[in-house]
Amino acid sequence: MDTGTWLITMVLPKQNLDDKTFGQLVEEERKLIPRYAPQWTDHNLSDPGITLIDLFAWLTEITLFRINLIRDSHKLKYLKLLGFTPLPPLPAS
Repeated sequence: MDTGTWLITMVLPKQNLDDKTFGQLVEEERKLIPRYAPQWTDHNLSDPGITLIDLFAWLTEITLFRINLIRDSHKLKYLKLLGFTPLPPLPAS
């Protein structure tokens, strides 16, 4: 076997921007209810507000999943659209 034909590469693992699940998102949002809406006391599944929390947690989970699929080159283009300009590279100190 010719070792000159083998190419060994080291690939860094992809970073997840956020890996929160639907359940974690709902739990976080429900914990914020007393802080932002202390008069809201009905936290049952039949409450329209809880339905909205579930809906937005579901949408957030889908968005986070899709964002984690985007390549780095596209992330930079997206951030550029939002007006973000990356800092220039700096020499090591």
